[in-house]
Amino acid sequence: TESVVLDLCCGTGAVAAGLAQYCKAIEAVDGAPEMIALAQPDRRVSYHLLDIDSPAFVEWMRGRTFDLITIGMGVHWLGEAVLEGLRRNLKPGGRIAILATGISGPSYNPWFADFHRVRGALTQPERRDWTGEAQLSALGYFRADLLEKTYRGKVSPTDLVNHLLSFSAEAQIVSKNYDAVLAAVEKALNPYLSNGWIDCCWTSSARLFVDQKSTAIPLSTQSP
Repeated sequence: TESVVLDLCCGTGAVAAGLAQYCKAIEAVDGAPEMIALAQPDRRVSYHLLDIDSPAFVEWMRGRTFDLITIGMGVHWLGEAVLEGLRRNLKPGGRIAILATGISGPSYNPWFADFHRVRGALTQPERRDWTGEAQLSALGYFRADLLEKTYRGKVSPTDLVNHLLSFSAEAQIVSKNYDAVLAAVEKALNPYLSNGWIDCCWTSSARLFVDQKSTAIPLSTQSP
């Protein structure tokens, strides 16, 4: 294909690596040098160390256009100004893809409620728009498609506590009381443990958004 893709919040390049074989070129952007340093090189992927909230990023984006803009596990970090600005860089009919992977809910994981009782005792959970649905809808985009896949794996109590370190509302409390939090999680999840592991379901999703202001697709064809 001849598609040119922008991968924002690219991290170690997992999304870029997966898409590279299907694209002409991918421009991958992240503000963390330690992340980009771990990315596997690919001739179709160019990595750029840029803070997406900086004037340097705005200048770098000037005049560039893309068939697809992907944001993996990072849309909650992007302000309205950045998301609004992306429409200048989308080709007509281009898409924004919001990609996310997280622990599936209680219908898949019997231990989910017990884990979240421990989590809720630490602090009030952050209310973040992980899917980008509310933010992009408010800016005039509609969701044209939704793809989801749920798969099984195993996690340990340590994995779950380390997972909490990625949430800013809880990271400070967990890091200062790591052993106590781990002990609380182990106690709460003990009925579900088998040789130190818990059966766990994860769900990955991709939400594809189209800009209503520039697309030629009739609104009657929108997906619900």
